[in-house]
Amino acid sequence: MRELKIAALNENLPEVLKFIGESLENAGCKPADSTRIEVAVEEIFSNIANYAYNPETGSATVSVELSENPLKVIISFADNGTPYNPLAKEDPDLNLAISERKRGGLGIFMTKKFMDNVAYEYKDGMNILTMTTSPVRYMSGKEDVLRGCISSPPTMRNLRPIGALSIATELRQAITRLT
Repeated sequence: MRELKIAALNENLPEVLKFIGESLENAGCKPADSTRIEVAVEEIFSNIANYAYNPETGSATVSVELSENPLKVIISFADNGTPYNPLAKEDPDLNLAISERKRGGLGIFMTKKFMDNVAYEYKDGMNILTMTTSPVRYMSGKEDVLRGCISSPPTMRNLRPIGALSIATELRQAITRLT
């Protein structure tokens, strides 16, 4: 398991995404899966940075654990900010007109859709949110027919022209315009 303890500030998001991206790349995740995971990471870290300690600041610990056969990615966020379970919030009703919807909740909604499992617990004075997914990965030298993988490219970064940060930023801006 790798761990990053960092000040929960929006300006530290690129460092968090780099930390997660390197782990995913080393595991051989497909670029589309890496981007999906990184968007979820951006949403959770941004929520911690914006709300956990408001108006004060504090730290967050981001950990990533990878297991094999099949590949499983477990990412946890821990902070000792104000206790808050984002999963308790009702999902937004996307069938309602924008003017009729309550503001907020789309980020955690996307996170739940992008990941296989998202769990929250408050333990020993810490908010702990854990996300789990089993992404497809590139196999070295042979095709994994069951998972639909192909041979590993030289570097995953070459295949990722748009990073999660820009996608998440565009999504957030579109959502803000709609609400």
